Amino acid sequence: ILTFFLFLLYRIKSMSYHDEIAAGEFYHIYNRSNNNEIVFKEPRNYPFFLRKLKKYVLPYADLYAYCLMPTHFHLLLKIKEPEDNQDMKALVTEGFRRLLMSYCKAINKTYGRHGSLFQNKYRRKIVGTPDYFYNLIIYIHKNPIKAGLVSRCNEWMYSSYNAILSQKPTNVQRGAVLDWFSGTENFRAAHHPKHPTSARKTPAKEKKQ
Repeated sequence: ILTFFLFLLYRIKSMSYHDEIAAGEFYHIYNRSNNNEIVFKEPRNYPFFLRKLKKYVLPYADLYAYCLMPTHFHLLLKIKEPEDNQDMKALVTEGFRRLLMSYCKAINKTYGRHGSLFQNKYRRKIVGTPDYFYNLIIYIHKNPIKAGLVSRCNEWMYSSYNAILSQKPTNVQRGAVLDWFSGTENFRAAHHPKHPTSARKTPAKEKKQ
């Protein structure tokens, strides 16, 4: 009985980190390296990963925030609506498989290493409330601060923080994110300890009709 109970707890915990992929839903998707290995070994690796993300995943999902850390990554994505009866779960799953595999193969070839680079299953949690949206974007952008790599969000060049504040072309849904935060000034302020929580907006999907 104890063994079954422990197995059940393990399954419940595993499911919470592997929510079902569904069209129209927002997800926090993240994964880390095996054995805490550095996966972005030099600056050029970061934009290379983002190009692979654009190629394999973004045809099926919109990107709202990201942060690439030396040993792991975080993404906030919304799965697109299907066209012509597409199986979005299968397309997104295959997209991530190809993303991680192609990046690993390139790193192995360049740096003379062997074997898998990332953990087998990327984790995904559905983002179901306005507060979760708001706080998750801040959490993603403040990862480098928490890790002691920088002291301010804009100092880390491998997250969407600067892209959201910039006017340069980006794959991030800049307009939607800034709308959630009611503009650039509130977006900046929200990434500091004291921020105006009253300024947040409800994401379009959550608005009452």
